[in-house]
Amino acid sequence: MPFASLILLTLLSGVSLQAPSSATIKASGHTYQLYCAQEGDSIVASETGVCEKTESGGVQRFEIRNEDGEVQFFQDAPEGNPFTYVGIFSLANAGREIFDVDTSHDEIHDSGQKPAHLIYYFDPTPKGLV
Repeated sequence: MPFASLILLTLLSGVSLQAPSSATIKASGHTYQLYCAQEGDSIVASETGVCEKTESGGVQRFEIRNEDGEVQFFQDAPEGNPFTYVGIFSLANAGREIFDVDTSHDEIHDSGQKPAHLIYYFDPTPKGLV
């Protein structure tokens, strides 16, 4: 029932449940951007707010930087298991904005590869991401 309430509140408030990813996200007076390093490459800004595995390899590291270029959050991929997907999003929940970082990487099990997803949620404040 709480999930249905969240959807109803979202519909009534006219705010989308999850805004599409873009190159930057503005929240609480700050602008955040995703930076990624593919295997063997230097870290660069994402032009879309999404970084994905390519033929040359997966994402070894990602960073969320503010408008001053200061790293607010980062994560390195586990040894030998790079991220296959990283994306940043802005969500609304009961009038509050939430900053969301979605990640995925392949996990190797006895039964074969299976994608593992991990989502980080942050509360954007005037002082930064909490």
